[in-house]
Amino acid sequence: MKFLLNKYQIVLEQGVMSLLNFCLIFVLSKIVSVNLFKDFFLGYSIVIIITLVISSFANQPLQVFLRGKINKSYFYKIFLMNLLFLLISSIICVIVITNFYYFLTNSLPYIITLAFVVSIYDAIRRVSFVYFQNKFSANLLATTVVLFFFFLTIFFFYIIGDLSIKNIYISLIISYLFGIFIFILLKFKKIKTFLFQKSETKNKTFLEVFKKHYSYASWLVLGVIFFWTYTQGIYFVAEKYLDVEDFNAVRISQNLVGVLSVLFVTFENMMLVKMSLIFEQKKLAGINEFVKKLLKKLMIPFIVILVVSSLVMTQLYKIYYQDNSFYSEKIMYILYFFLYQFLFGVSRTFVVALKAINATKYILYSHILAATFTLLLAQLLFLKFNNGLVLIFIMISSMLVFSAGIFYFYRKIIKK
Repeated sequence: MKFLLNKYQIVLEQGVMSLLNFCLIFVLSKIVSVNLFKDFFLGYSIVIIITLVISSFANQPLQVFLRGKINKSYFYKIFLMNLLFLLISSIICVIVITNFYYFLTNSLPYIITLAFVVSIYDAIRRVSFVYFQNKFSANLLATTVVLFFFFLTIFFFYIIGDLSIKNIYISLIISYLFGIFIFILLKFKKIKTFLFQKSETKNKTFLEVFKKHYSYASWLVLGVIFFWTYTQGIYFVAEKYLDVEDFNAVRISQNLVGVLSVLFVTFENMMLVKMSLIFEQKKLAGINEFVKKLLKKLMIPFIVILVVSSLVMTQLYKIYYQDNSFYSEKIMYILYFFLYQFLFGVSRTFVVALKAINATKYILYSHILAATFTLLLAQLLFLKFNNGLVLIFIMISSMLVFSAGIFYFYRKIIKK
C-alpha cells in the first residue's frame, strides 16, 4: 500500500513540475508584452538546454551508479561536475548570444544562475530516488512550493507594475531556492545521517568519475542537444523571420498541447522496465511481439485522448484569449500540434524498445537526421515565407523524419 502511495506521489510530483513549465508560458503570454514574452521564452530555452545537458551527463547517471550505497564523496563530485558543465555551457552561451542574439545579453547572468539552481534541484530530486524511496512526499511538497512561490512572486511584480524579464528570472530563481530549502528542512535528519555515515564504497578521483559518466552518458548528451535543436532551437532561427505575435502564437500552441508529454513520460517509465525484462527472457522476437500488441492495444485509446484533448483545449484557448483577436485567429495552430504530438507519441514505443535492447545509438542517429533536416528546411523555407504556419510545418516534418528514422532502425535490428 505504501509503495502504491509513493508511486502516485512520484507521478504527481512529475505532473506538478510539468504544470510549472506549462503555466510559465501560458500565464506570461497573458500578462506581459509580446516582445518581452518572446525574449523571455528564447532565454528560457537556453536554460532548458543547459539543464538537459547537465542532467544527462551528471545527474541521471547518479541514479545508476549510487544504487543506494552511501558515497558522500561521489555526490560532492557530482556537484562539482554540475559547476564544470555550467561553466562550459556559460562560455558557449556568452559567445553565441553576444554574436548572434545580442538582445539577450542583459538576461545572461539570470539565465546562467537559473540553470545552475534548476540543475542542483534536479540532482537533489534524483538523489531522493536513490536514498529516500520509502517516502517521496518531501519532493512532492518541495516542487509544489516552487510552483506556488513562483506565482506568488510573479503576481506581486505584476500588481506593483514591475514585471520585467529580470524579475521573472528572479522569481524563478527564488522559487527553486525555496524548494531546495523546503526539501532540506523536511529531510534534515536523514541528510544529517547521510553526511555523517561512513562511505560504503572506495572513493574515486574526479577524473575517474568523469570517465565513468562519459562512457555512460555521451550518447545521451549528444541526443539531447540534437533533440533540443529541432524542438526548441528552431525558434532561434524563426525569430529572425517571423512577426513577434505570430512567433508567440506558435510557441503558446505548442506549449498548450505539450501538456500531454506527462503521459509520454509515464509511458516510458513504465514500459522500459517491462520491455527490458522481455528482452532478457525472449530477446528480439519477444520485443517485436510485445511492440505489435502494444500498438494494437493503445492506438485507438491514444487517438481518442488526442481528439478529446483537442476539443477541450481549443475551447480553453478561445476563452483564455478571447480579448486577443490575433491569438484567437490562430486557434488552428493547436490542431496542427496535435498531429505533431501523434507522431511524437507513436515514436515513443520504438524509442523505448531501442532503449530496452541497448541500441540507444540509433535514437541519436534519428535525432541527428531530424535536426539536420530541420535546419536545412528552415533555411530554404524562411527565405520565401515568414509566417507561423511554415514554422509549424517545419516542426511537424522534423518529427516525421525522427519517427521514420526510429522505425527504420527498429525494423533493421528486428530483421537481424
